[in-house]
Amino acid sequence: IAESDRHPWELARIEVIARLIEDFIPHHKSVLVLEIGCGDIFVLESLAKKFPHWSFVGTDIAFTDSFLKSYRHSRINVYKNTEEAVNNTKQHIDLVLLLDVVEHAPDDVQFLKEIIHFNIIDNQTHFILTVPSFQWLFCSHDTFLQHYRRYSNNSLRALLGQVGLKPLTIGYFFGSLLFTRMLRVSLEKFNLIKPSQGLRNWRYTGLSSLLRLILIQDFKITSAIKKLGIKVPGLSNYAVCRKSE
Repeated sequence: IAESDRHPWELARIEVIARLIEDFIPHHKSVLVLEIGCGDIFVLESLAKKFPHWSFVGTDIAFTDSFLKSYRHSRINVYKNTEEAVNNTKQHIDLVLLLDVVEHAPDDVQFLKEIIHFNIIDNQTHFILTVPSFQWLFCSHDTFLQHYRRYSNNSLRALLGQVGLKPLTIGYFFGSLLFTRMLRVSLEKFNLIKPSQGLRNWRYTGLSSLLRLILIQDFKITSAIKKLGIKVPGLSNYAVCRKSE
């Protein structure tokens, strides 16, 4: 998919992740990033452009053998599963990305426990997670995407505590999308609209760039307000964390 055809949400989320990385990961060192559930590698390829001296590893169970044989990138290695990636990666992992992945796990606690116990992940490894927010917003969009659940900041914090991860920061983002999701949930409840098909039906329009900028500004404003101790809800949650000492 060409970047111009990406949904504004996808493009804006890259900026959110990059901002969180810049806030917590030292830039002077060589950094190795592992993304679990990296999909079509759009995030890793975008981050490789933003951080040209870093190296990346991506895993996704949807990768086909032919794709794994044909994919070539000087700083990105790809694998079908995380265990294989760890076995082939001898370096310490500096950052683990779990971007809208945990909600797909039938048992989110066990899923995270298995990840943090890999020997190349330690107390210095940072984790960045994003997940969809608020269970009461669960709708056909979540069913289509095979989500098991949505999270509040409190339930996400509780999950992290269960598996031995300590949040360095946690919050919501993309609050400007909340109303549209609330409207969809209400209309679906009364069978007034058809079930969602995720982002696959998105088509680029002249508004795409504007929507992307609005979402990026949304995150910046929310982050500024958060520093004042005011929590603003959003359509997604984020957390930056490390293993508990």
